[in-house]
Amino acid sequence: MNTLQIKQAALDLGMRAEAMDLWLQAHPDISEMKKKNIKENIRVMFNGEKAIHELQQRIDFLSAYIWQRKTEVETTRHLIDSIIQHER
Repeated sequence: MNTLQIKQAALDLGMRAEAMDLWLQAHPDISEMKKKNIKENIRVMFNGEKAIHELQQRIDFLSAYIWQRKTEVETTRHLIDSIIQHER
C-alpha cells in the first residue's frame, strides 16, 4: 500500500464514521443495544483514522530525518574525497 492509498483509507474510515453518526442521529428510535454497538464502531473508526494519520506523520518525519542525514554523509564524503585529492 502506498502513501496515497494509506491516506485514502484513513479518510474513508473517517467519512464512514461520519455517515454512521449521521444515520444514528436520524434514527433515534433504534434499540439501545444497537445504538451502543454503532457508537462503539464509530469511536473505533475515528481512533483508527487518527492513528493512521499520526503514524503517517511519524513516517514523514523519519523520512525527512533520514534524507537529511544522507545528505550530511554525502557532503562529508565529498569533503573527505576533495581533501584526499588535494593532499596527493
